Amino acid sequence: MSDAKVMRVQEVRIESELARLRKLIDGHSAGSDALPLAVQLTRLVGAWRRVLVVRERLVYRPRLESPDGSEALMAGTCREQMKAVAERIELHAQRWSSSAVIASDFAFFRDQSASLMVAIETHFECDRSLLGDSAPSRIAA
Repeated sequence: MSDAKVMRVQEVRIESELARLRKLIDGHSAGSDALPLAVQLTRLVGAWRRVLVVRERLVYRPRLESPDGSEALMAGTCREQMKAVAERIELHAQRWSSSAVIASDFAFFRDQSASLMVAIETHFECDRSLLGDSAPSRIAA
């Protein structure tokens, strides 16, 4: 499977996890059990961790060693952006580690989650540029 195909499959998986989280956020009401939100956030984090491993091995490392300086520079940029998004996701998951915490400040959770979704989309755009894939992601803001 080509690098672009692997990346697209991963994007679809992340998009699916994000769509589920978005649906749960949109359907959540004050006083409701936030456990489904906490569980979905955990699923997203797990999927993202797999993305990190695969992209490092298949996408970034080989391109960082490329004799094409511009490709190596772009790979470094995307890799650093991926690390920054990964850190944000981990911090988000730590901050919102239980349904009680989510329920206690749901509006802030919702806003922070929306911001994180934008960061993920921005990162996917960087990776698509790296591989010359201009197809837009299906993640809706």
